[in-house]
Amino acid sequence: MKNDKFDILPAKDILPEKLYIIPLAGRPIFPGLSVPLTFTGEKYVKVIEAAFETEQRIVGAIFAKDIDTENFANSKFYKIGTALKIFRIQKIAPNTIQILVQALERFSKKGRTVKKDPLIWRVKYYPDNVDENTSRRMKAYSMAIIASLKELLKLNAIFQEQIKIVMSNLSYQNPALLIDITSSILTASPEKLQDLLEIIDLEERASKLLLLLKEEIQITKMQEKIEKQIEEKISKQQKEFFLREQLKIIKKELGLEKDDKAADIEKFEERIKKIKLSSEAKEVVNKELEKLKMLEMGSAEYNVTRTYLNII
Repeated sequence: MKNDKFDILPAKDILPEKLYIIPLAGRPIFPGLSVPLTFTGEKYVKVIEAAFETEQRIVGAIFAKDIDTENFANSKFYKIGTALKIFRIQKIAPNTIQILVQALERFSKKGRTVKKDPLIWRVKYYPDNVDENTSRRMKAYSMAIIASLKELLKLNAIFQEQIKIVMSNLSYQNPALLIDITSSILTASPEKLQDLLEIIDLEERASKLLLLLKEEIQITKMQEKIEKQIEEKISKQQKEFFLREQLKIIKKELGLEKDDKAADIEKFEERIKKIKLSSEAKEVVNKELEKLKMLEMGSAEYNVTRTYLNII
């Protein structure tokens, strides 16, 4: 497979002993992915451009617990990161750079940093190997992972495009790639994903991935159940509301029920008949009652007038 400028070679042939290092925010990156990444900050731009000027054009990206934007070397890095092959860089704004990369292989810091630049690390790589003793078990793990992906595909439309891409490009013959690409689409916490990235043993990694996939499936099922319950509740409430409104209209048409305003006025008229009022008081009450008939029920003045009549 070729790019306009660069050949994609086997990782073992191109990985350098030293890497420029950048901290990642958000979540770690798994090997096997080809993705565009955007970084903002003068320090990011300088380090990435320096890495792009090297012969192999590879930068080391490590998820960080805490990023020191003034001095990356003081950031709190996790132990394992991913080597990224940079194919293209593009400045899209002042101190903002977008790069197209392929994630190649896990690495960790080996010994001290290079003295002249603390952001250049001597590194150790962790290639994935499947020998004859583990190939059969890894095939079983791969089948279980693909089965879980299919189940997740049925449950959640959000994952559909991602899972289809994963399943169309992978097979049982490359379990390491299957595990890493599947890991990259999980919605688990960044810390759980980093734990998965740091598992070097392939069988252990596959086992951990299956647990996370089961969690993803359970969460998706729970989310689907909650959404269904809410929809049913809303539907029931809407149905009850419309039925009550229809019932009010029917009763009103049949003369079985008056609206609230008419009922208020009728009650006041009945109460006025039962009390003795002076001519002056009667004039005020009748005036307020006529006013009440003219007002809208939802208005503040309606409630004031109704309360006034109640007091009288």
